[in-house]
Amino acid sequence: MNLLLVWIVIFAVAFVILRRFRRAYSISKPKLGMLDLTGGLSDCIVAEDRAVLSRFFPTFEESKSEVPKCDVLFLYATLNHDGTLQNTGHYLRAYIRDAGAKVAVLASENPNPKWEKGRATYGRANLVITIARNGPAFPRFFSELFAQMGRGRPMPMAWVKLAPQIRNHEHPDCPDTIFLCEVGGITFR
Repeated sequence: MNLLLVWIVIFAVAFVILRRFRRAYSISKPKLGMLDLTGGLSDCIVAEDRAVLSRFFPTFEESKSEVPKCDVLFLYATLNHDGTLQNTGHYLRAYIRDAGAKVAVLASENPNPKWEKGRATYGRANLVITIARNGPAFPRFFSELFAQMGRGRPMPMAWVKLAPQIRNHEHPDCPDTIFLCEVGGITFR
């Protein structure tokens, strides 16, 4: 009898964990935060991104120093080889944590990214690290991604629809990025 009870508890816990893992996390009225830590070097791309992306967010905040509290953080900075952001001494994950973001995009080009430091300790999010923006492909891609998320498609599914994950398959109309899906199926409403 005790063994049966143990198995029932194990299955119940597994069921709850799996159900929670599969459930989409919906953000109502998402807020966009844009943080430029490049000392003005990214003014043009920040303006371009803001013009295209702000229509998906009822509110947005832009800063060059203070971390905006937001659901989606676009961060303009360069990753150092030790995992800190250039000219700050802070790790990428610290900014994600301080913003409270569930989606974070390192929007500046970082051809050789190093982000492992601080990974497990704090700042979990669906994280996108940009290797190459590929001109207008970057804002166009994120515009379509956020449009699909606003229609209820979870972020990982929208990502795969826009950039199918097929070995040796090129995506000329997409930015070159790394997508770390840590939070899972985020949608907007």
